[in-house]
Amino acid sequence: LLLDSDYESLVTEYTALNLDTFGIGIWFEPEYLKETISESIYAHREDSEIVVDKNYMLESKSQNWYKAALTSDQAGIWTEPYIESEKNIALITYAYPIIKDSKAIGVVRADIDLSSIQNMISKIELSKGGSALLISEEGLYMAGIKKDAIMKNNIAKNENTMFYKISDKILSGKPGHTQITVNNNDTLVYY
Repeated sequence: LLLDSDYESLVTEYTALNLDTFGIGIWFEPEYLKETISESIYAHREDSEIVVDKNYMLESKSQNWYKAALTSDQAGIWTEPYIESEKNIALITYAYPIIKDSKAIGVVRADIDLSSIQNMISKIELSKGGSALLISEEGLYMAGIKKDAIMKNNIAKNENTMFYKISDKILSGKPGHTQITVNNNDTLVYY
């Protein structure tokens, strides 16, 4: 039987392992709680420190990531990227069910800061004026040269994006290439 202090150490140590980890938390279903543990424990980065918060985001249990992770048949789920409102940084969450006696009793969640990958993508230089972009599985523009569009435009939903007409190809998951016209110039697109 683990205590709060054990879970606090666990989430703190794992959050500290990788600078791209914004936070890690554990949420338990109420019927599986003992007096020795909190309903949730979450460790996250606050500037240069890692802060532990008990009962953090208890409303999370009503959110899609929590429900999907509980029923994910032990596979876990990735969310679509999103902006963390207080820090204004792009995150993506991986959530995995905690299984005991073949039943999900809670969820472990890791929030990954996308800043370093966004920075890396923005610095990629391709020959002949090309640019690298990072598009999510659902079509969200996550990283690249148009900074004002990052985490705001979706190539599959926004008809004004240059990739709207070929978004089905880009999001198919199959590698390929095609040609589009941008500002009266033929442009090759590899995906």
